[in-house]
Amino acid sequence: MANITITRGNTLPDSSAKADFHNLIDQASAAITGIVNADIDGSAAIAGTKISPNFGAQTLTVNGVGITKFSTDGTMDDNSDAYLPTEKAVKTYVDNRKISSYFKTVTAAATDTAHIPEDGSIPQVTEGSQAIESVEITPSKIGNVFKIDVTVSLGVSTAATVAVPLFVYHDSAWVASAIKTSEEYLEDSSVLATVCYSHYFTVTSLTAHKFQVRFGAVGATSHINRIGNGATQPYGTSGNTTIIVTEVAQ
Repeated sequence: MANITITRGNTLPDSSAKADFHNLIDQASAAITGIVNADIDGSAAIAGTKISPNFGAQTLTVNGVGITKFSTDGTMDDNSDAYLPTEKAVKTYVDNRKISSYFKTVTAAATDTAHIPEDGSIPQVTEGSQAIESVEITPSKIGNVFKIDVTVSLGVSTAATVAVPLFVYHDSAWVASAIKTSEEYLEDSSVLATVCYSHYFTVTSLTAHKFQVRFGAVGATSHINRIGNGATQPYGTSGNTTIIVTEVAQ
């Protein structure tokens, strides 16, 4: 059986040549050569095992977006709509976004009598008392983000609202004003309440960073890791205070 060449614009006549072409499609062992820019009828069915495509510089267009290549770049620095990442590239990118994570917990009880005013001003690093402070962390890249997760167990001597502000240290100094503040109202001294929040801080300096959580009420003595009507920890050291700092690549 001779090779058959089909050129765009030409059709096969009803002849033995056309039958030969159909036979080539049907035969698993046949090799089809010499088809140049041919249009394949929509009803044609060619087994995938018979095709070994080499797209070369061709563009695959889907919904108006032209895909020019499959990318194995796990950094995705090209930021291109024309590249389709492989599964491994996507996993590498996601895995590398979380650079490092630091955890610290405080189980001991502490008391504040200095208070944090509730007067419309931003809490200051000199107000209230320290609940917990992270270790020093040096970021790997300007523009990355620190995600800070805070959990504080609170008690009061009498009904009061307790503020729980977050402060940041960088460039060898504490920033005076809080970067985040949350609060909790405790109705009496028998209550152990928990404040939980997350905050995102964008890195602007490659110096060592620390994050500190403080606490304080207005007109009442407040505590961490214990209730207010006694020095007891009703749930032992499980009612603790924690801070988790995670650097996330951007």
